[in-house]
Amino acid sequence: MAERFISEQGNAITINTLAAPALEAFGQRSYLGGHVTIEETALPDSKINHPLHATCKTVYRVEIKEGLKDTHGSREGFAMNLICQEDEFFYSIQEEYLHLLDDGEVDDAELWTLLSPRVELPVPETVGGTHVSKISAGNVRHLLNRTEAEREKLAKRFKAGSLEISADAPEGSIQNRFYLVLNKFQESEETISSKGTSFLEFDGAGFRELEDGEVPDIPGDGLKRIAIIVHGLASRIREAYHELAIHLEREGYHVFGFDYLTINQPIADSGKGLSENIKNLRTKYPESEVLIVAHSMGGLVARSAEVVHGAEIDQLIMAGTPNSGSLLVSNQNLVRNLFLLGSLMKLLPIKSEDLRQLIVSKKLRGLDDLANKSAFISELNANDRLHYSKKYFSLAGHFEGAPHDLIVHSGNMTKINETHMPSIPVEKDHFGYFKGTGWHEPLDKALLYLK
Repeated sequence: MAERFISEQGNAITINTLAAPALEAFGQRSYLGGHVTIEETALPDSKINHPLHATCKTVYRVEIKEGLKDTHGSREGFAMNLICQEDEFFYSIQEEYLHLLDDGEVDDAELWTLLSPRVELPVPETVGGTHVSKISAGNVRHLLNRTEAEREKLAKRFKAGSLEISADAPEGSIQNRFYLVLNKFQESEETISSKGTSFLEFDGAGFRELEDGEVPDIPGDGLKRIAIIVHGLASRIREAYHELAIHLEREGYHVFGFDYLTINQPIADSGKGLSENIKNLRTKYPESEVLIVAHSMGGLVARSAEVVHGAEIDQLIMAGTPNSGSLLVSNQNLVRNLFLLGSLMKLLPIKSEDLRQLIVSKKLRGLDDLANKSAFISELNANDRLHYSKKYFSLAGHFEGAPHDLIVHSGNMTKINETHMPSIPVEKDHFGYFKGTGWHEPLDKALLYLK
């Protein structure tokens, strides 16, 4: 007998996209004695319907009703086994949380500060060309449960009525449902162009990718002032740094960008790639002055290029760089969920290969290096004495007056080995250093200081 598309055993439900869906009666169907219903649905106006580097294939609404018990007496005590093709992946998101994300009056960054993301991105095992993953009972509890304090915060900040988030919401309301989403990785021109490491030149209109080892002719006579933009974690050069490139060009710099993989590529490897491009520029333009403007993880890549690989950098401006490593990335499951959300909300211009590694790889070497006081961070800081000179400068973001930019604490941005570097506070969150109004003013102060 052919395997069923949706089946149940014990307190577990299995969805197998490799089985013939024709064997199932679609629409709404009940499982586990009527305590769980699964309904195929469509959300054309939702953010989840337009993922980066993927297409949304199928969305299921899963509802858990009263009476379902596991051995611990929990009504959410069931798991879901998920089987799909190698180019597909599942994730789940609480329905109420998705309503908040899709609501135009809810600020995404503010939402992040109020409650942990009600999203679960299971890491698959690859078996014979297929992905096998699981939404565990613990994952389900995280999706559906919410503390009273969280509900009160949401009710105070956002409209409670239409979103059903008031503290007295009845049992069995929207909070008992979540969506299970099946996506398929997409190969497009943009996806193919965002897979790996590259060096780019800004020509006033945009960035163009250079051939390996290519050093373009820089117009003008005399000293060549070169600026290299290095992006941060789960990002890429091009549109996200266009305004920064234009501003640096106006300040007299010939602007380049360094694109690299961030999720599963060791930071030292990225630093080596940046160093090789700087050395190529230095060889052709030995009297050149090299400025690096780096965001977040990019500051560690730039420091590695110089401290570990010997690149000659004249000035380094870091925005939101966790110089002692990040406590956040120590919890890789949380990072996976946050970055999945970031890609859905278009907050993160994550590369296609970084997204794929985030979804399918169990061990993420880039995140391991970025973690607080990792072996990489400890060795880099032990060997870096360059910040004692007038060389490094930190732009330290503060979100709504807090001593952090949502992601990195300001003290982590402004100190190396407990020694302060020149810095300036910026009223920006981690994703807004080079966006909005007035963003160039602290950068100009840093440039003036470093001259």
